[in-house]
Amino acid sequence: MGTDKNKDKQLQIDISPEMQIYKVLQHLSYGIETALAELIDNAIQSYVEGRQLPDGGGLDERLSIKIDISEDTITMTDTARGIGIEAIQRALKPGFESNHPSESLSVYGIGMKSAALWFSEDWSISTSVPGEPYSLNFNFNLPKLLANHSETEAVGIEDEEPEAHYTTITMRNVTRNESKSYYEETVIPFLLETFVRFSDFLDLKIYYNNLLLKANSKKLLLTVPEPHIYPEVNSKGLITGKTPVEWIINLDFLYEENKTVRGFILLRETGGYGQPGIRLLRNNRVIEGTSVYPNIPNELLGTKNKYAAQRVYGELELDDFPVDFMKTQFNDNLKKLFEKINTQLSDNCHFNIIKQATGYRKKEADKPENQELVERMLKTIAPVRADIKEFEEPPETGNGEDTDKQKPTSSPVKEPNGGATPPTSSGGTDNTDGGNNSGAPTGFDPAPSGGGNGGYGSFEPQPDNRIEMSEALLHAFSRLPGDKLPQLYTSLCTVSLRKHAVMCYVAAWSLMESWSSAIGKTDGTDFSSFLNPKVASFAKDKSKKADLRQVLDDIKSKGNCNKHSAVYGNSHALDLKKDFIILEPFIISTTEQYFNEQSA
Repeated sequence: MGTDKNKDKQLQIDISPEMQIYKVLQHLSYGIETALAELIDNAIQSYVEGRQLPDGGGLDERLSIKIDISEDTITMTDTARGIGIEAIQRALKPGFESNHPSESLSVYGIGMKSAALWFSEDWSISTSVPGEPYSLNFNFNLPKLLANHSETEAVGIEDEEPEAHYTTITMRNVTRNESKSYYEETVIPFLLETFVRFSDFLDLKIYYNNLLLKANSKKLLLTVPEPHIYPEVNSKGLITGKTPVEWIINLDFLYEENKTVRGFILLRETGGYGQPGIRLLRNNRVIEGTSVYPNIPNELLGTKNKYAAQRVYGELELDDFPVDFMKTQFNDNLKKLFEKINTQLSDNCHFNIIKQATGYRKKEADKPENQELVERMLKTIAPVRADIKEFEEPPETGNGEDTDKQKPTSSPVKEPNGGATPPTSSGGTDNTDGGNNSGAPTGFDPAPSGGGNGGYGSFEPQPDNRIEMSEALLHAFSRLPGDKLPQLYTSLCTVSLRKHAVMCYVAAWSLMESWSSAIGKTDGTDFSSFLNPKVASFAKDKSKKADLRQVLDDIKSKGNCNKHSAVYGNSHALDLKKDFIILEPFIISTTEQYFNEQSA
């Protein structure tokens, strides 16, 4: 343990101002599982930040979290980085301004205090940081603090091995506790699913009266289900499609102009009651959608007893959306978001996944004649992806024929690896499968048919996948000498941010570099450095300045990486959509200022 030179040392910390706030925190609507999740959040965030330091911050390759439960005591010990002297004040005072980045699991700087106090009015914390030869120890007793009208309290400093790193929180006289079966059937499944994205380094163990517990739930879901592969069916489950479909759809779009939504929706091979539904994540942590507390949005899946609610699974990353204090739900009313997704699934996909989920019948699929038909399809045709169409439908040809939007014959189809492949003509005939009265198609083409290049060159990106052209911004670029700037901007607004990501970032970099040169930037100065002083004079509000500088830095760094690296390339450039919304007033104002200075 080393010498006793730190024994009996103390550090005074401020625990004011309103002591009664602790009484309020006691009445937050946690459950055991959600309160423990708050404590686990802090441990994971500490570990992640520590591993980013040189030499991994002195931490192990895996994070261990151990929770011990007895009749009236709950103790949680983690092997994360611990809390140092410089951070102990922030960690222990409710409402202390959080300094965590936006991608952090910690949001409001109140989780540890509120969760520990919810369990008990009498708790303590002991913590040590690697490289420091001491531990910090703090005892919290609410009745005592209130009786003494305390505004400060002592944190003890004791000797510890320099290589030690841990945080132990002990909650005594716990009145909110549950049975062993509740931990097995509710708490452990909830925690495992909530932190499933961290399972590659997280070891979580829960002991109940020294007995190691395991999840006891048939509904536990810790892996992404395999998407169903089957042709389209009608409302009675009868096969109507001629192509096997891999029922998974990727989503990646901007919501309300500044909130990115990324993820997928898929049709499960086997559905059932109690599946998580649509998992909603923030910074890789599940906020809503576990097998314990499923998320079945009515606007997307209908009521819980409908087929779609039982069969459709999804994961949506909503990192830009705010969450409540307890991280049990998102603050925004997401009804309109799910309505938007439902519209995309209905109108913008090669195939209607909700219709398929509602119509599919396993009894119908198990019929020998249907199994034989599907097997024959799969031998002849690789499954196509039920993904979002990258391009809008081509204009009508004027021949009077209706276009079936659900068939992959008039738009590119996506291979399972995500690549878009233009439709090909089978050149075959419609072979009748005589005697099949199951409702399956009487014949099927070995490949989706299409003429020529399918009008491939005439397609335009979907609105969600392109920068919206601004006439005001185009005018600003057109005022400067030459045609390069308006041509660059126009081109950037007509290509897909999803399909042509590398080209988009290179073009955006070139546009900002050329515009900066046109208004006075000299060689040897990058556009971000040149524009920073202009940002300072343009925006008085700190947050607007920060947004502008972040956008300029992103375009500079990503543009350079996409230009020069032999390996690095962005998978999409959807952030540019909101970037140019942020940049537009700045570019217009700065261009105007340039002409004013020229004429002065």
